[in-house]
Amino acid sequence: MKSNHYYLEMRLAFYSDERDRMLTKSLGEIAEVLCCSTKNAKRILTKLEDNQSIIYSRGRGRGNKSTITFTCSLEHYLKSQLKSYIKEEKFEEALALLKMPIPASFKESLTEKLHRHVNSLSSQQSLDVIRTSLKRPLSSMDPAFVSISTESHIVKQVFDTLVIFNDKTSTIEPHLAHTWEYHEEQNIWTFYIRKGIKFHNGKSLTSEDIAYSFTRLREIDSPNKWLMEDVISIQTPTPYVVHIILNKKNTLFLHYLCASNASILPAGQGFDQSKIIGSGPFFIKSFNEHGLILGAFDSYFKERAFIDRIEFWYIPVQEKVDIHYELPGNEATHEQLRELSVPEVGCTYIGFNFKKTGIVRDLYFRKAIFELLDSKALIDELGKELKLPASSFFPWISRQDNIRKSLEQAKEYLQKSSYHGETLYLYFFDMKDSSEDASWFQKRCRFLGIHVELRPFSIQHFYEETETESADLILMGEIFQPDIDFSFTAAFKNSSCFINRFLTEPYRHMADEKVNQFISEHSLEKRRLLMREIEEWIMQEHLFIFNYHSDRMKRYHGLLEGVSINSFGWADFRDIWIKPPLQLT
Repeated sequence: MKSNHYYLEMRLAFYSDERDRMLTKSLGEIAEVLCCSTKNAKRILTKLEDNQSIIYSRGRGRGNKSTITFTCSLEHYLKSQLKSYIKEEKFEEALALLKMPIPASFKESLTEKLHRHVNSLSSQQSLDVIRTSLKRPLSSMDPAFVSISTESHIVKQVFDTLVIFNDKTSTIEPHLAHTWEYHEEQNIWTFYIRKGIKFHNGKSLTSEDIAYSFTRLREIDSPNKWLMEDVISIQTPTPYVVHIILNKKNTLFLHYLCASNASILPAGQGFDQSKIIGSGPFFIKSFNEHGLILGAFDSYFKERAFIDRIEFWYIPVQEKVDIHYELPGNEATHEQLRELSVPEVGCTYIGFNFKKTGIVRDLYFRKAIFELLDSKALIDELGKELKLPASSFFPWISRQDNIRKSLEQAKEYLQKSSYHGETLYLYFFDMKDSSEDASWFQKRCRFLGIHVELRPFSIQHFYEETETESADLILMGEIFQPDIDFSFTAAFKNSSCFINRFLTEPYRHMADEKVNQFISEHSLEKRRLLMREIEEWIMQEHLFIFNYHSDRMKRYHGLLEGVSINSFGWADFRDIWIKPPLQLT
């Protein structure tokens, strides 16, 4: 262990006992803190004195206390250490420093300093690097399980799918498969795989890998196994031909195969979070508790990425904040920054846990909550910008509606319900926006005599059903991908989504029937009508209550080119490049 680590271990442990940078302790007390013998403790103190970190006045006699004088303040030492780590690009060491029990008054400024330097661009000696910060650790990167936008986007950079959805033309395009056929009478899809595609470990990608990945998705206990629920069998007559046989007509099956959950893994290797292998434009250089580093895959079967390395560093924040991805821009001047407004399709909502016996099964109570949740009042009172009250997943429909809500009507419905003052538990992500919305809703309920207790939970526990099984209500959101047909289906089919997770019979059966009709409809126009019919049924039964839509304002460095932000607020890393400033000689 390095002497500077011993220095910090000792200083932080005894910081409250310091007086004017002086500390009086016995050698035994110091040895206990440093988890070593008194002999080694004496050696460490001597070494710290040699490098002028302390002045060590030895206590005479056994048990007598020694006096240690630190040559600089703790704040100065911490700032100096962090500056050194940043200069040498030792970000793991910098993060380890911040994880130590540093006084809160120092940690806030140190964290802010690291944030500024992590959110940066670097273009030196033909090596282009983007660094950005994450405000939470990443959860599972297994394509079969990802349902959170950040992880889903990263999976898209590391893995490939058979086909891809073109956001601009709203069409399905070839990718790993260079072409495909559909035999309608037999419900058979045939895909012809490109030759010469390599995984990151050098293995060639063949039809065997596709059959393995889809079979795994179908058989594993995954919230996304529904993607393969219509598949009877998968056949691989040659290394570059795949037949997928369905049990019924599914006009959206190609859309399913564009999803990050349908990514292709190497056959027979399973999924190992410590050794993730895909075939995408970026490979994983490192992935640990400090963050994630992606490197450009030189042998990618399409154009190589312009950026050589992308670093994500997990920097915990001291207060509740919104969790969202930012392109680097913190180190840029105001003139260097660019802004993009990104409209989201989807919305926040309040859902009811029908699996739990209680008042939420009472339709009159749900009607009361509908009237009580006045999204316009919430937006106005909390001063939220770029928000739109929602009456649908789709903002263009919500803009046409003019739904007015009434507290008086809420009172009438509440009186007709069987509510008798019991306490309800409202669960929500422990983030700034969600916390504000939950507190506003709690006060609104209190006004009508409804007792609501707030239960924030970490996004890290999103997949754990036991985490929210006590919920009566949940404040959640669905953000749709550009492929809205797929996203609409997934909201009801994905078992990790709370719309699906909290439903019970007869509502689950009715929802399945309506969504299956939607899936089998070939006409786009008729699917849009079915979407609206399903939403109207949801509103009639108050299965959940639409809250509001959001637009995101994204800021990024002006030297970044090729930036096109999707509805998740992400840019495709493969298209981004750093444009160096004009330098003439």
